[in-house]
Amino acid sequence: MLRLLLIPIILILIPLTSHAVSLNDIHNNPNQYTLVYSDEKIEEYVDTNSIKSIRYAPPYYVINANTLLVSYQHNIIMQTDETFFYNYDNNIRTLLKSGMSKQELANRINMDTGLKYKVNSTSAFNFDGSSFMPTEILHQEPEIPGFLSPVYHSAMFAFYKTYNLYFNPKAPKQPY
Repeated sequence: MLRLLLIPIILILIPLTSHAVSLNDIHNNPNQYTLVYSDEKIEEYVDTNSIKSIRYAPPYYVINANTLLVSYQHNIIMQTDETFFYNYDNNIRTLLKSGMSKQELANRINMDTGLKYKVNSTSAFNFDGSSFMPTEILHQEPEIPGFLSPVYHSAMFAFYKTYNLYFNPKAPKQPY
């Protein structure tokens, strides 16, 4: 009886296991790992092989992807499985057409650009690919990313890669 209960649980957890990744893997596979954000301390990559459209019901879209945040400050790689939620009726282009003042527009963009995300699971690796932290399954509510934050850029890239269309206008220094 116990075996019958364990088999479905194991089958559910198999896709949630993370694949170890090293800094060399990321740098040596630019077609798989696309740089979407970079500053003096971190880089954020999206694993292009992991991008999957979950929902296509315009104006609503849902995309799942794996991201890799490389922290040069802490010498670790955070790998996350994320789900991005898009509302095309509330993106920046739509807000620009609404005729609101520049101040109202800036306030609205800081509050919501039609995008939410949630982290499904996370793992951490040393730069050599050895495990730093085992996979942790999270059950969080979707939240709004900071405008032009690493997760914002990951979501924009996932949408662009899936639909060959920018969800929000291309940002300055946006590498894709």
